[in-house]
Amino acid sequence: MFKKYLLLIFSLLTTLQCLGIDGGPNDQYHIIKNFENDWYIYDESEEIFIPFIDRIQSSAQTHSAFIDLQKFKKYTLLAKSENVKGYLFADNQLLKELPAGEWIEVPLSTFTGNELMMSILGSGNITHKSLLIGSEIVKGETSSGIERSEILTMRRRLLPPFNNGYVIILTLVFLYTTVLSSTNPKAFGEYFSLGDLFITKIRDTRFLISKPLNRVNQAFVVLLSLATGLLYVLLAGRGLYLFNNAFQLNPSTSSSKFVLAFLIVSGVAYAFYILKYFFLSIMAQLFGIKKSVNVHYYKNIQFLLVLFLVLIVVLFVWYINLNPGQNFDSDLIFYVFLLTYLLRTTLSFFSILKSTGIQSLYLIAYLCVVEILPIVLGLRFAF
Repeated sequence: MFKKYLLLIFSLLTTLQCLGIDGGPNDQYHIIKNFENDWYIYDESEEIFIPFIDRIQSSAQTHSAFIDLQKFKKYTLLAKSENVKGYLFADNQLLKELPAGEWIEVPLSTFTGNELMMSILGSGNITHKSLLIGSEIVKGETSSGIERSEILTMRRRLLPPFNNGYVIILTLVFLYTTVLSSTNPKAFGEYFSLGDLFITKIRDTRFLISKPLNRVNQAFVVLLSLATGLLYVLLAGRGLYLFNNAFQLNPSTSSSKFVLAFLIVSGVAYAFYILKYFFLSIMAQLFGIKKSVNVHYYKNIQFLLVLFLVLIVVLFVWYINLNPGQNFDSDLIFYVFLLTYLLRTTLSFFSILKSTGIQSLYLIAYLCVVEILPIVLGLRFAF
């Protein structure tokens, strides 16, 4: 039954991925260039323009982009400031006022020279600013005897440059999940059982719990690692780069680089999840609660598998429905991850407490070291 749901989810995601999005006022433009990850700010101390890094330079209110007029002169510049009024500058000269939430169209053919610097002064939140280059969609001519509203028109949709990479990654994850569910149906059902997920009193003699490093359990740790890698590249696809964008991803990045980033992140995540078990074992021995390790580790893997699957589906649908120039809300994603890990810690507390009978005071101290502290440090470095 669960495999059928996975097949349905995969089919939905793949279908959505094949859809592109036009942009600008009333989606009247094919998007040629999106500057969402090509912003610069002026460094007064160095007297040069430097690349803008979100969350580090979030106080800047003026963001600039450089346009190659030789390449884009025949297209139209589209600018918008969300929520607050902004101002559009061309080579440091005020060009237009940007009413909040309204697109402004500027033909690039009106400018001379080889390069043009466009700047938007307004909100310090970069996600509230959009700067695109588009080609206006040409409507087909119709005879006077036919109402335009009755014509069914088909428009070419431009795909993000990394769509193929996402299809490859989704296919890899789906194939691995299918093989895993076929070869280990009982274990698959236990790991993805919502009823079992929130049961806190469990026997540590169960096969999956008593042997955390056996082949079956490690197969599911690999699946969790693949889900982690998929989350990473999915967030990067909409401008949310974790860990200071170590792979230098952007909308123009090739599909192969996205797949490579996915594989590397998945590999690092797998090593991290294995080391997590040994870390739990060492700390549990120091706190004198060694019998809690297997239950704790199993609940961690089970909880993250289910929650990461939900996050992937939600983020993918959100990704598809964002307009060109829009990114994921980094603050919202931060709090979602924080809530997820705090919920995992709470579940671990009650599972260990009811399954092993360990004193709650020792357990709280233990969880502060092995859960709360890593959560704080991990989210701090990630965002």
